[in-house]
Amino acid sequence: GLPVYVAGFGQGSGPIWLDNVLCTGNELALVSCGHFGLNISRSCSHSEDAGVRCRGTQIVPARLTNGVSHTSGRVEMYINGQWGTVCDDGWTTGSSTVVCRQLGLGNRGTFARYGSAQSSVPIYLDDVICIGSEANILACRHLPIGSHNCGHSEDTGVTCFGLYDAEIRLVGG
Repeated sequence: GLPVYVAGFGQGSGPIWLDNVLCTGNELALVSCGHFGLNISRSCSHSEDAGVRCRGTQIVPARLTNGVSHTSGRVEMYINGQWGTVCDDGWTTGSSTVVCRQLGLGNRGTFARYGSAQSSVPIYLDDVICIGSEANILACRHLPIGSHNCGHSEDTGVTCFGLYDAEIRLVGG
C-alpha cells in the first residue's frame, strides 16, 4: 500500500500503541514489525498518526463483537456504510486464521459460535472457505456478497491467538 503521513485520515485519540515502526513488507501483522514496544511512545502525538491506502485486493474493514476479549467474538464486515455478519456454512480453521491475521490479532484462529436470532444487521458472506494463506476474508472462496441461505443463529465467530508467541524459560530456580 501507499503510506499516508501526518494524520492524513485525521488524528486519533487514546493511547498510541506503536511508535517508530519499521516493516520489511513480509510481516503478517503490524505488531510483527520492528517497534519500541506496545503502548510505549517516546515522542509521538496524534498529529503524527500514520495510515495506509491499499491497492489491489479488495479489503473491507472487519471486527469482532460480543466476545469476552478483543481477540474473540462474532465476525463482522463493514460494507456500504453498514456492519454485517458472516455465516458459518463451510467455515474452516483456515477461515478463522485469515480473519485473525486480517485484524492483526494473531497468526492462528479457531471457530467460535456467536450466532443469535436477535441480530438485525445484514448477512454479507456465506460458504466462506479459506485455505489459511489468503490476505483477507474477501480473498477466500465465498458466495457473492449478500447471497446466503442462513439466519443469524449461524453467525460465525473466532478466537484469535498466537500474537505474542514466545519461548519463556525460568532461570536460577
